[in-house]
Amino acid sequence: MRRLSLPALAATLAFSTVALAAPLRAIAFDLQLAKSDHKKLAAAVADYYKAFKEEKGTLEARGDLEETVEKLEKKAKAPILAMVEDLELVMVQAADGEDRVPGKGKISQEEERGIEMSVHAPKDYKFDSGPYPLVLTVPDAGQKADDHLRDDWLSTGAATEAVIVAVHMPPDVSDWTNAVNEAGGLQSVMVAMGSALRTYSVDSNRVYLAGKGAGVAVVAEVASLFPDRFAAVVGRAGDVGATPAENFSTIATLWISGSSGADSFAEAIGKLGYENCTVEGSTDAAGAWIWLSGQRRSANPTKVSFTPRTDFSTGCFWINAEGVDTDVEGTSVIAEADRESNTITLQVVGMTRVTVYLNDRLVDLDRPVRVVLNGVEHETQLERKLNLLLDRVYRSGDPGRIYTASRAYDVPEAE
Repeated sequence: MRRLSLPALAATLAFSTVALAAPLRAIAFDLQLAKSDHKKLAAAVADYYKAFKEEKGTLEARGDLEETVEKLEKKAKAPILAMVEDLELVMVQAADGEDRVPGKGKISQEEERGIEMSVHAPKDYKFDSGPYPLVLTVPDAGQKADDHLRDDWLSTGAATEAVIVAVHMPPDVSDWTNAVNEAGGLQSVMVAMGSALRTYSVDSNRVYLAGKGAGVAVVAEVASLFPDRFAAVVGRAGDVGATPAENFSTIATLWISGSSGADSFAEAIGKLGYENCTVEGSTDAAGAWIWLSGQRRSANPTKVSFTPRTDFSTGCFWINAEGVDTDVEGTSVIAEADRESNTITLQVVGMTRVTVYLNDRLVDLDRPVRVVLNGVEHETQLERKLNLLLDRVYRSGDPGRIYTASRAYDVPEAE
């Protein structure tokens, strides 16, 4: 396992409430609450987050939020914390942002924690008109980020439809896939993502990675380390690198124009049964955007396959691992949720403890949940908790992943 002296990289994902996206234009699932109820609950959540952040009036704001939840439950005659689709909409509506942003209709230079980035947003950008897709793109070695935006992105549909962030990478290309220090390229990409999520109205289910030339290996590595954050990856004319395919079960990939190693990566993906890797010979940037814009993250996959590769990336969607030992052959966790039988099945190798985060889309929390961990069965009536929901969304800045119950399990020793 690569060791990381970068607490800042984990902190990159601990976004403030303004990192949440603006109200969704539409949602494809069944909603149980009225629009007016969404607004009431979102306002109460926003007030609580504001009080929490300012460390002032937190108890009062929490009491008001609980009272709002109770009133809506009486009206709906159902538990609010069971309404995953409604909660997703509420949590994005709890955000607040500005219409005037630095990159509106032009390339702006932005900086955070010493990481520079060139950013472009649609000229008609408005926070409440979002959320917008986010493209995090890494230029080729020797290519300036501004030139990368102009030459490779601003002539595509992304210029009017998405927020595009070109990351300024370290001078030494050998540091681009290095996570050992804060000057590494992986840190640069994640800091840039955090900055964009705080500043712009971003759809957390449509965050994309793109790389050109030497940038291809960077975005492949980032996606492998944080597979639950991204919907898709596209690489053009560059080396995919040695990134393993195991963590790409939920991420679509497109390798274009002779990306070295693309065929090998696609073969590995196929052997794993994922069938979500595409290799193209000559698609241009416009075609890449058309493909990207059609991809959307599944925020609640019923199957999660994850191989922890570092000591700072040990969670994926609704699974988090502890005591990971990558020296053990086959270190991984494969988790499946079957709502019909209300069963979670876990196959775990090379870790000592696993925490499962659940919601009522994955299982029915009104019923006991059966967890089978390496053949050992547990059955528990789990409690929905408002605290868990609020804390997870606040810390991750990701309203697309709604979890209201959790339980940690020790991994039984192999016989």
